[in-house]
Amino acid sequence: HLNWDGILRGDIVNKLHEIREEKGVSLRGLAKLAGVSKTQINEIENGQSDPTLKTMCRIAKALNMKIEDIFWCD
Repeated sequence: HLNWDGILRGDIVNKLHEIREEKGVSLRGLAKLAGVSKTQINEIENGQSDPTLKTMCRIAKALNMKIEDIFWCD
């Protein structure tokens, strides 16, 4: 079931912090693997920044996961 209001607002939610901790990957480590800044990873995890599709792809690839397992529209 899609929440169209969230999609139209562009609200992107994620469980990046939870997944990163489960995998034992540091902020710095994920940033390096994904080719983005540590600050950007932190802001995404805290909901302060909506990542671009390219960034979501990089993060998912770095964690060996699918984008939809980490990010979704709410």
